[in-house]
Order: sequence, then structure tokens, then C-alpha cells
Amino acid sequence: MNCVGIRCSPEVWNTLTNGTKAIAVRLKSSNKPRTEIGGVDPHSSSTGFLEHLPNVHYLFWINGEPRAKASVEIIFPNALDGTRRAEIIVGKTPIDTKL
Repeated sequence: MNCVGIRCSPEVWNTLTNGTKAIAVRLKSSNKPRTEIGGVDPHSSSTGFLEHLPNVHYLFWINGEPRAKASVEIIFPNALDGTRRAEIIVGKTPIDTKL
């Protein structure tokens, strides 16, 4: 399982997560079966390694077979109009980095 987060300032984070419909995530495609997304909760206190990175906030987790590749869509309904870019952080586990 890999934690996924976003790097942004605390002010931007507060804007993005204000309200009950703060984030929507969907799996668009994966090259391997059984890839799944869960834990979509930007207010979660269970953030794993992300809490140790400056200005990185937990978004959700993604899980699948080793070396799976996936495409996801992340929607922030509270984002300012015209905002299209963000730095997304995906945590890799030891099995992900094994050659």
C-alpha cells in the first residue's frame, strides 16, 4: 500500500479541504488487476511517512500488485478557478524499489 499526498502551503491546504466534499479520487486505469484506492480522507490523522515531509498532506492510499502502474484522477472542488497543477507525492515501499 502506498500513501499519496500533496505538497502545498498550509493556506492552500486549508482552502482545498474546507468543507465535506473536499476531495474526490477515482482510479482511471491500471496495467494490473486488483489495483484499488482507499482511505480518501484529507482530514485523516493516519498519514504514515507523509507527516515527516514539510508541507505534505495525506490524500489517500493506493494498493495493487507489485510494479503495477496506475492513473488516477484527483478533483478538489474547492480549488480556485484556473488552478491545474500540484506536486503529488507517492510513497514507495521497499518492494516498489526492489530491482
